Amino acid sequence: MGEDRSLPLYWIVAALQGVSVSFAPLFLYWSGKGMFHGSEWLVVPSCFAGILLVGFFYMLLGSAVIGELRKKKVSA
Repeated sequence: MGEDRSLPLYWIVAALQGVSVSFAPLFLYWSGKGMFHGSEWLVVPSCFAGILLVGFFYMLLGSAVIGELRKKKVSA
């Protein structure tokens, strides 16, 4: 089984995924419908930044994991 130390990382990844996949597009949709009345200048860039930053975080995390996997020798 997995180590207990890696559990906080799973919570962080799950939270970022929830923001990137569901809440940011939902806020963009609501902003397009005019629900934020003058705050669109803050909401829209924040949503796009959230979506992009989560993608960059996934790339960094994935490259770190792949780097560690390549360091270890597979004994079959």
